[in-house]
Amino acid sequence: MNEAVRELREQCERMEANLHEINKNARIINRLLDHVDFEENLVEVEKIVFQGDTSEFVELIAPLLRSNKWRVNGTSKAKKFLRAIDEVFKIQNKKIQGFLKFDSLYSAVKEYFDSYFPDDPFS
Repeated sequence: MNEAVRELREQCERMEANLHEINKNARIINRLLDHVDFEENLVEVEKIVFQGDTSEFVELIAPLLRSNKWRVNGTSKAKKFLRAIDEVFKIQNKKIQGFLKFDSLYSAVKEYFDSYFPDDPFS
């Protein structure tokens, strides 16, 4: 029994030394990370402001949407395409205060496709 207790005590001492080393490394990493500029902080996001009617913007992007020559994260889903477009383009016209919301853009594109291309499914 004394042998088992001694082995357990030695094992605990080794684990305590390992824990001390882990804590020391964690403090070093924290100090390093305090002075890091992450990539997203270095990238300046550019926004393009389209000053015109929503219908005019939809007419401009409709040929691209219909072409199916684009992919967003490997898929050709129109909603993902519009979300990506909405990240870059902001639509501003005299009828709305501020910028057009994504849901309004999506509705306008869906309405446009339903009117002009009823056989072309819009998803």
